Amino acid sequence: SLIYWFKTIKPVIESLGFKLLVSDFYIFINLEKDVYLILYIDNFLVLAPIVAVVNKIK
Repeated sequence: SLIYWFKTIKPVIESLGFKLLVSDFYIFINLEKDVYLILYIDNFLVLAPIVAVVNKIK
């Protein structure tokens, strides 16, 4: 189920330095690296001003 997937993946994402936005339960942010990670079911979208940072997250 979706809830099980979220409970499984959330600690992994947080271990990479991301924090879950309080207002949106599917958006994680890493302020130190200026990276946004958007989670939709089992798809991820990584946004950052530097492509090398995005590639490192992948």
